[in-house]
Amino acid sequence: YRDITEPVRLKLAFSQSEAHLKAILNSSLQSILLIDRDYKIQSFNKIATDNAQLVWQKPMSEGDSIYQYVAPEDLDRFNTHFAAALLGEYIRIEKPIQGVWFEFSYGPVFNDTGEVMGVCLTALNVHARQQAVTALAKSEARFRSLVQYSSDAIAVISSDGMITYQSPSVERILGYEAGALLSKNALDYIHPQERKLVLEQ
Repeated sequence: YRDITEPVRLKLAFSQSEAHLKAILNSSLQSILLIDRDYKIQSFNKIATDNAQLVWQKPMSEGDSIYQYVAPEDLDRFNTHFAAALLGEYIRIEKPIQGVWFEFSYGPVFNDTGEVMGVCLTALNVHARQQAVTALAKSEARFRSLVQYSSDAIAVISSDGMITYQSPSVERILGYEAGALLSKNALDYIHPQERKLVLEQ
């Protein structure tokens, strides 16, 4: 007979610690994958396999080659970033995969002796954000096209009176060159007798 209380206690503590770690990782909004130097997936969270299903229509498994989840046209770029992470660099990029925009981060994973043992690859779905940026750019382009050739002088003025936009027609109507009024206080260009009324309005 021998007392195995301590080994059992350590095993239970390890299982509990592992469960806590998985709970933390699975609560993340981004895919998290641990990949070894041989490009094998060692561990991943739930959102990673959900995204694999979304993009590649297949679940992720430990031991899979990460190349199963890299598009052929992205292979050279992936290898470059992965190699840089293995050398200790931290890389962050944004790009679309199968029409869905992701923010990717490649981070080196060090062992106890300070050697890089693999790469932690994270991917955050930023498709909604990217769509918002695109919509904003289109909205701004539409706004500029509307005022570009307007016969009216148009300016956007912030709440503290600073001019944040002036239409090109300002040059033709008032004689100020393009951009000359930007970051200037609009009240400086109002006749003193009219300032009180303009301030009220």
